[in-house]
Formats: sequence, structure tokens, C-alpha cells
Amino acid sequence: LGEMERDSLLAHGTSYIVQERLLHCSDEAKTLVCARCGSLLAPMMKPPEGGGGRGTAICRACGEAKGDVDVVTIPYVFQYLTNELAAMNISTKLSVKPVA
Repeated sequence: LGEMERDSLLAHGTSYIVQERLLHCSDEAKTLVCARCGSLLAPMMKPPEGGGGRGTAICRACGEAKGDVDVVTIPYVFQYLTNELAAMNISTKLSVKPVA
């Protein structure tokens, strides 16, 4: 799907098809993001005490913010771009809103 095809689909109001082709069928990645600081790089899964089960998501930048770390779906290339920019000391911040 090229740029002209993408633009024509958007012009005709078929944004769902664009999202499906360019995200879900391509390089969909689920990752953690901190709702407080907007960082994609700082959140991590802390292993549970005593092993087994599922860990808790925390943000290394904000501290023990258990309720502020959310799972988002983004293209993997955006996550890769964020890592590349962080290597050049450029930070990216996302604003996360709850889904109604």
C-alpha cells in the first residue's frame, strides 16, 4: 500500500482500512506506556514476589506508579524510532487518554 493509495483511502473516509493495513496486518506491537510521564522506554514489568503469576507494571522514571502504566498498540517502527531518538538523547512523550 503506497502513499497515494493511503491518501485516497483517507480522503474517502475509510480510516479503518488504513489502520488495518498499516498497523494490524503489518507491524502491530503492544507495549507499555506511563500515563503520568508519557514515556515508552521507562515502564517495565516487575516480577512477582516468590515467582509464578504475572508481574506488576511499574515506571522506572516515576517510581511505583502501578495504576499509571497502560498497554498501548503502536506500530513497531514507532517503538524503534523512539529507541533510536533516545540513543541521540531526544525524548518522546505520549499523552494517553482512557478509552471510554
